[in-house]
This record gives sequence, C-alpha cells and structure tokens, in this order.
Amino acid sequence: MIDTIIGERIQVCLDPEQGPFVHIAGLEDCKRLEYLLDAEYFVPYLKMKSPGFSATGGVYYFGTVADPLKLQVLLDGI
Repeated sequence: MIDTIIGERIQVCLDPEQGPFVHIAGLEDCKRLEYLLDAEYFVPYLKMKSPGFSATGGVYYFGTVADPLKLQVLLDGI
C-alpha cells in the first residue's frame, strides 16, 4: 500500500511494548485500510492519532501477537 500523501510504501514498524504498527498520513488511505482490515481481512487493530505525524492520518497498532511479516505482505498486496 502506498501512502498517497507522502508517496511512499507503508512500512510495518515494531514497538517493543505495543508490537507492530503503521503510520498513515492521509484520511482516504485510513478509511480504505480500515475497510479492508474490518470487512475483508478481519484483522484487529487499535487506531490512535499521532500528534507529530498528520492531522488527518493515524497510527494503527496490531498488538504483540500479530506477525509483522504477514502484516507487511498484506499491506503490500493492497
């Protein structure tokens, strides 16, 4: 998945306490990702606002049991 605001591929990052997460800058990209995660892939996530990143985007946390490699493959297919 390419973030349309920054024009770069969305990368799965790792937080030692929260597990894998992604930053997304654009509102439309957020809506699209949420639809796919909810309706097609059934992937649980927690969305939070990132004060330093974008007013319209968000940070999606997937929890410590999520596999970051599988998440990256899923995002690359979008």
